[in-house]
Amino acid sequence: MKNVRKALHGLLGLLIGLSWLGAAAWAEPVLDDSQTWQIGVLRGHVTDRVLWYLDTQNNEVNLPGQPGRSARDPDNNHFTHEGQLLVRPALGYQLNKTVSVWQGYGWTPAYQPQFRNENQIWEQVLLQKNFKHLNLSNRTRLEIRRIQDAQGTALRIRDQLRAAVPLGKTQWSLVAYDEPFFNLNSVQDGPRSGFNQNWAFLGINRKITNHVNAEVGYLNNYVRNFRPVPDRMNHVIMFSLNINLDWKALHKTLK
Repeated sequence: MKNVRKALHGLLGLLIGLSWLGAAAWAEPVLDDSQTWQIGVLRGHVTDRVLWYLDTQNNEVNLPGQPGRSARDPDNNHFTHEGQLLVRPALGYQLNKTVSVWQGYGWTPAYQPQFRNENQIWEQVLLQKNFKHLNLSNRTRLEIRRIQDAQGTALRIRDQLRAAVPLGKTQWSLVAYDEPFFNLNSVQDGPRSGFNQNWAFLGINRKITNHVNAEVGYLNNYVRNFRPVPDRMNHVIMFSLNINLDWKALHKTLK
């Protein structure tokens, strides 16, 4: 157990280091901001192999000099605003105990600096492997993006490597992951090809029941922009609630 924790700490240090190295390598200057993201996830089975999934995400950003829902720091005149909304349903198929494939849709409008609608079709491959003291997963997702006012279809690939270590015999786990995003093409009035952003996360997960768990932690979100727009380093407090609606298991539990 001790060796596993050391390995996870080393992995986390590497992931955070890569995120900060990316910030140093891509552009100057970098603007820092604080945000909060709230995520809700529902998942379950249609059959033993056919799966379904739905996640919703609300991102709130702090903007100076623009009155919003609440004041974060009245002295600095920063206020909380809606940043982005995400709604993503999907169907999946379990190929074996480790690998599943998914087809999904995403509605992901951005509200800052002005409203810009986006619709996505996405496909992903998810690998999951649980060991005695370590749970690993890798998610590779291709997003086909139709963005308001962009002259064409943008393609983006993202890959998340996630590790979770149970903390003894408790209901708590330590969680770390890293997820870089890359644009595969350039679109007029839209994304440019190359590195897009990186997510590096460290947090804790609490198992509430066999079907419900909650996760909270810090996400370092580095976003590459193009001059004259500076890059951004978003410091995010992220909270997620995950519910597994496995109807067969729930029925057995309630009987």
